[in-house]
Amino acid sequence: MKRAIALVVLLCSAASLLSACIVVPPRGGPPPYRYHDRY
Repeated sequence: MKRAIALVVLLCSAASLLSACIVVPPRGGPPPYRYHDRY
């Protein structure tokens, strides 16, 4: 059971890190375009 829990925690942490890495760059890019669109 402990191994299963450890695997789940590792998978969740890895997924969160991957999602964060994938989500952060787009957030850094789009804002300027949005501001340009506003102006």
